[in-house]
Amino acid sequence: HEACSKLQFAHMIAEVFGYDRTLIKPVSYRDVGLKAPRGQDMSLNVSKAQGVLGQTLPDIQNGLEKMKRLRNKQYADDVKYG
Repeated sequence: HEACSKLQFAHMIAEVFGYDRTLIKPVSYRDVGLKAPRGQDMSLNVSKAQGVLGQTLPDIQNGLEKMKRLRNKQYADDVKYG
């Protein structure tokens, strides 16, 4: 499965949903004052979730595009209000 940084993920979200990528500013986790220690690689590994669910999860681009289609269909309101 692919991996990406939080910055790359934010850029992908902006691209898919039509937001201005230039508003996204890179920040080092060292500069934000997190209390718990963090490793260099903070990418998400979904292999355990895939094993538990017994299915392959979509790649990032396809997952975001599906989220956009569902949003455009007002999926959240349908689930929330029946």
